[in-house]
Parts: sequence; structure tokens; C-alpha cells
Amino acid sequence: MRRTVAELTDSLIDYAGTFPPGNLSLVDALNAYRAMNGKENEKFVSRFCVRTTDLAELGNWLREGDEIPVSAIAAPSHDKESWEDALEADAKRMNDFMDAAGDRAEIEAFETKLYDLSAVESCVQDLSGFQEAEVFVELPWGAGMDDALNALAESGFPGAKARCGGEYTPSTAQLAAFINGCLSLDQPFKLTAGLHEPFFNGKSHGFLAIGAAVAFELVEELGEKRLAEALEADDFEFTDDAINWRGATVDFNAVEDARGFFVSFGSCSVDDPVKALVKRGLLR
Repeated sequence: MRRTVAELTDSLIDYAGTFPPGNLSLVDALNAYRAMNGKENEKFVSRFCVRTTDLAELGNWLREGDEIPVSAIAAPSHDKESWEDALEADAKRMNDFMDAAGDRAEIEAFETKLYDLSAVESCVQDLSGFQEAEVFVELPWGAGMDDALNALAESGFPGAKARCGGEYTPSTAQLAAFINGCLSLDQPFKLTAGLHEPFFNGKSHGFLAIGAAVAFELVEELGEKRLAEALEADDFEFTDDAINWRGATVDFNAVEDARGFFVSFGSCSVDDPVKALVKRGLLR
């Protein structure tokens, strides 16, 4: 594997085996995560995603020797009242889990979905008590995304999160606007859903193209239109020290910088993205 590809994919996948369309039982997903330890797929995997409502069950399945880095996925909400109720319940679930888990697991991240883009400022204030973990706020696609990103950036601590598949798949123009907004605000972000391919295939987005596009945006300042073109591209040339694309080049430092922004993506499968890299000749 070329060094640039290795950097763009290192610990990139937050394994979400219990989520659709995988829908594994919690114990099966946990065993699948454990099974990656010491195997080829381990280098691609970061955290184990689990719903906050399943944390107590996860605690029951932990065993001696486990060191599971957890990303806790918040209970859903649909308005301010249900948001506040969910946060209160989630905080208790997380504290109880950490007390019970000891060294066998650590909640490294907390991911929650904003019920309305217009509520971002007040909701960010509500999250101040969760800062012991890395917090990501999923922003629903729609008008007001720019203002919501600005509010997140001004608060200084939550990362942004966007959904790339499932019930709705954003266009490359929408995804480019989101990424461009994050980069212009020095805002780290993660993505979730629909990212099983390294490159855009006309229907779903590509995780490797996203990483490369971020690197080129940082260096070349492509702007949203050309950034969208990069998100649709599959003609990147990956070497150990650089990525070349349509007459432009970014060095390895830019690739490292790109990963400082594109933190990870959630996926119910690790095998699918890895097999797709093999099929493209990017992993041998």
C-alpha cells in the first residue's frame, strides 16, 4: 500500500456493526471487533460504535483483557425537550458504563444528532458537560448548514458530523459545501453511512476520494465547484510521498493535515471498504 493511501485510511473506520444495514447483535459486533485485533483489517479500524441505550449490555459482554475504545451514539430526539431528556439519560448511562467497565473500555467519543439546524447554539451549550469525550454533532442536511457550522466552530469544541447515505444521500455539491465550510473554519469532521467504496460511483460517495479532496482543498483552495469535481474523481495517482491529480500535486504533509480534519467515518462493515481497496489495486 502506498504511504499516502495508508495515511488516508489509518484508523479511519469507526466500526458500527449493530447499525443498519449490518444490524448485528451487540455481542456479535463486539466479537467481530475483537477478531480484527492483530489482523490485516486492524489498521483501518478506530472506535467501536454503540448506542448509549446499549452501553449497559456492552458492559455485560466485556471481558478481562479488553481495551475497547467506544464511540457512544446518542439516543434520538425530535425537539428541545426530548433533546434535554436524552442528554440527561445518556450522561447517566455513560457514567454508569465507565464505572462498571474500568480499564476494559473507554468512551472516547460521544456522537449526537441535532434535531434542528436553527437550535445549534443552545444545543452546543447543553453539551458542555460531555467534553471529557470527543464530541461530534451530526447536522441534518438542509438550509442553514453554513450558520450551524459557524456556531459549532465558535463554540470551540464539538466536531461536525454529516450523513452520506441511508435515507438521504447528499449530492457532491452538498458534501463539497460541508467540507469546504469545515476547512474554512478549522472544524474537524466525521462522516457516516454509505461510504463502502473508495471512490464515487454515481450513487455513493468514496472515502478515499474524500480524504484526497480534503488534501487538495487545503493546498490548492479549489473552491466548492472544483472540490465537488474532486469528490467525483477516481483518477488520483497515489505515491508514497504525494498525490497527483489533473496537473496538481499535494505532498505527504498535506495528506497528514487532511486527516486532522477528516477524522473518521462510521461503517457497519470493515470488510467491504477493505475489499474495495483491494479491487482497485490500492491494497495488496
